[in-house]
Amino acid sequence: MKVVFAYSGQFKRVACLLLSACLSVASHAGEILTSAPDTWSLPSNIMHKSLVQDLEMVGERIFLAGVRGHIAWSDDGGNTWSQAKVPTIQDISAIDFVTNELGWAVGQDGNIFNTTDGGKTWQMQLDGLAFNIVRARTKVLSIGEQLGPLQEELAQARADLKAAEEAGEEDLEDYEIAIEDLEFELDDLSFYARDARNVYKKENAPWSLLDVWFRDTNKGFAVGAFNAILTTDDGGKNWRDISDGIDNPDGFHLNSVVGYGSTVFVVGEAGIMYRSDDEGESWEPLESPDYGSFFSIYVEPQADSEELYVFITGLRGAVFQSYDSGNSWSKVDHDVSYNINSAYFSGEGLIIAVGNDGAVLRSQDRGQTFETHVRTNQLSLGSVVVTPKGDYLLAGAGGIQFMKPSEF
Repeated sequence: MKVVFAYSGQFKRVACLLLSACLSVASHAGEILTSAPDTWSLPSNIMHKSLVQDLEMVGERIFLAGVRGHIAWSDDGGNTWSQAKVPTIQDISAIDFVTNELGWAVGQDGNIFNTTDGGKTWQMQLDGLAFNIVRARTKVLSIGEQLGPLQEELAQARADLKAAEEAGEEDLEDYEIAIEDLEFELDDLSFYARDARNVYKKENAPWSLLDVWFRDTNKGFAVGAFNAILTTDDGGKNWRDISDGIDNPDGFHLNSVVGYGSTVFVVGEAGIMYRSDDEGESWEPLESPDYGSFFSIYVEPQADSEELYVFITGLRGAVFQSYDSGNSWSKVDHDVSYNINSAYFSGEGLIIAVGNDGAVLRSQDRGQTFETHVRTNQLSLGSVVVTPKGDYLLAGAGGIQFMKPSEF
């Protein structure tokens, strides 16, 4: 990358920061991207009684994602669990399978894992430090592309001001504002360059990944804290950072990702939501129905429309659904105000959603009406599936819980 040194000490500092970061990429990125931990999750007989963050139904097999690197599966509806071999002791946030054998998991420290044997053993595809390096490298390259044109614009703005002064113009405010705006942009570049350099010096902890979704055996997405979003086109052999393509200047967390066909949706903190209609190559911010954070999203096609049905849950009981691919939203009325963390869609119109303080919502008419139930133990719930026997398997702060449909 060409670095152009400019007309002031401030410009030189920015250019030096960029140069330092780029040299660090060349010397360290390769070895970090191929590194892998030698620590494996410890055996446990009570992992299903500890914090469980996600449940995934794969055929009639149920998977749980938990703390300290625990992934387990059950073939008897959640009564007994077998522990998988996972190369981490960091928490696992989410799991997604595209076939009975092929799946992915993401978690703390930006880890991405893959299984090809039905979830019995997992391999690391991307470690957290590599994730941070990829993000920082993308940021460095982006800053480098902006630096030269910005220098030229500022030099021209200063020349225009000087010419105006020499010509005796009295109103110089527009020239001064233009210079000030460009200098503010330079300050932003300086901040991001310092941040990138710190990443390369390993001064920043990797950012957590919170959700993963694969459309098929090749195309997948992972999202997480501080606007983290990665994609792969080859089943996770190579991941690329696409966070610069999302208009999220405040770096709000991206909590959930899902899609259908070439359309992908992402929702997150502070009510942000985005849609891509070209497999993640470009992103459109959607008008949000709420300013509170969204924690989960579900998407499916509609038999009588080319538009997608979209269902989201979030802060303070927020539940919304859209019948036009997220262009407009209708609020789902119910009588709890706890955070709703996730939802499970079963056949024949059944929707189960769960949230904080033991909140459980159920619709038996595909979202037209909902009934509510609050568990007496009031333990927060983060995920739910319906077992082959029709029971509701709840997961959260207290581990696994069973709920009969008759309890509503």
